[in-house]
Amino acid sequence: YNGQTYWLSANIKSLSGNRIKIPSWINLAAGYGANGLLTGNPGNVWHDKNNVEHDFSIVKRYRQFYISPDIDLTRIKTKHKGLKFFFKIANCVKFPMPAVEYNKVQGVKWHWLKF
Repeated sequence: YNGQTYWLSANIKSLSGNRIKIPSWINLAAGYGANGLLTGNPGNVWHDKNNVEHDFSIVKRYRQFYISPDIDLTRIKTKHKGLKFFFKIANCVKFPMPAVEYNKVQGVKWHWLKF
């Protein structure tokens, strides 16, 4: 869907079999999004119920690919029960930052915060 980004986050340390010496709470996230999807039609042209044509073909449709570090809050070690609970709840919402985007229209872009 237009304006939405889907993320997949993986734990680097787990994937490497604990061979990489980094904190266990650091993940690597890959994202996919799209922009310019104004209609379900490939050309961004449609007719309304009165058969009036709406032509937004000037708006380019393009895919977006992202890569970003991510933090898995549930892997941060703490003995404080309140913090453990907070980390578990807060971990449901991801804010990969910073993120690098690639798309065919603008090339490579930098985002301090991308969600």
